[in-house]
Amino acid sequence: MLPVSTATVLEHTPPGWAADDPTRPVYRLRVPSRRDVFGWRHAVMAAGARFFGPGDVFNAMRDGVRAVIVPDQQGRCLEVIDAIEARAATPETVELYARIEATVRADFPRVSQVEADRALYIEVASWEACKRFIVGWERVLAPTGAPVPFAAVGGMVDEAALARIPEDHVHAVGARIVELMSPSEDDAKNSAAPSPSATPPAVSTAAPTLPTAAPGRSSAKRTRRTRG
Repeated sequence: MLPVSTATVLEHTPPGWAADDPTRPVYRLRVPSRRDVFGWRHAVMAAGARFFGPGDVFNAMRDGVRAVIVPDQQGRCLEVIDAIEARAATPETVELYARIEATVRADFPRVSQVEADRALYIEVASWEACKRFIVGWERVLAPTGAPVPFAAVGGMVDEAALARIPEDHVHAVGARIVELMSPSEDDAKNSAAPSPSATPPAVSTAAPTLPTAAPGRSSAKRTRRTRG
């Protein structure tokens, strides 16, 4: 990737618009300097947002398998998680993962906690990036269809104006800004991804049935057995 000057103002249109569409929204972005990135990170952290990537969600799932699945089935469950993370899953594997996930979530709340923290980070990181580095926009419409005039206060986008633009625009533009900060860092890869969940899409329920509770365990410490 060629270097981009921090004095440059770039134009960006969220996905889903043809380049020659005269109605497409255009956001003008200031390229962040290194000092700007420090300020952005401080604002994100001050809001209580912690960075978690997709790998952190899968790692929490693995910890959950070790905590709540019976030992003789943990190996197979971990193989399923590996396949989902590597995007090498078959429809059967996706169904198995969905069942493993439901079992783990029932007794291992950290998976949901990590996903919630990841979702919060995405929202805060996108919002703070847009607020600090959008310097103008054209043809931006609110979800109601009403035009949204650009407004700035103190060198940043006015939050009332920013709150009126579509949420998917905030995520898409925020992702582009984070890429401009440092494309080699994990932040640039993950911080404003469109979906915070590591859960795969649903497929046919014809795949093998999975987890059932093993007897003789307390609700707080019970270990579950899979079927299939």
